[in-house]
Amino acid sequence: MPSLTLFDALLAPAPISLPPGFAGFAAEPGRGAFDCARRVADREGAGTFVLAEPGPVLDMAVVLEPAEALRSARRALHLGAVALVEAVGSHAPPEIPVTIAWPDTLVFNGARLGGVRLGWPDEADPAHVPDWLV
Repeated sequence: MPSLTLFDALLAPAPISLPPGFAGFAAEPGRGAFDCARRVADREGAGTFVLAEPGPVLDMAVVLEPAEALRSARRALHLGAVALVEAVGSHAPPEIPVTIAWPDTLVFNGARLGGVRLGWPDEADPAHVPDWLV
């Protein structure tokens, strides 16, 4: 029986099943999800979930629209890290540790598995609310 990857689902005529408020968006071929999400953040807005083409790593990004100044909104990096740990940990055997090596590296059973990063508009002032975060 053929299987459907998450990327295939984003490109398929039927939309991917995402939580309310989120919309799937496929990154341009050969481009990373983070860079693509930064390019489309102003146009697509909050809840845009970007997935890069299949490759050796799972590459995804989400656009957020914070309601607080950039200097405190940057804490979203840590929330994203916790969400990643929970997502990976929910599929791992309970005896295998899934942790974050400060500040941004996902560690699975002692080995680096991935990480998180945060981006905002280049012109954003830390004292003001940015238009978006990725």
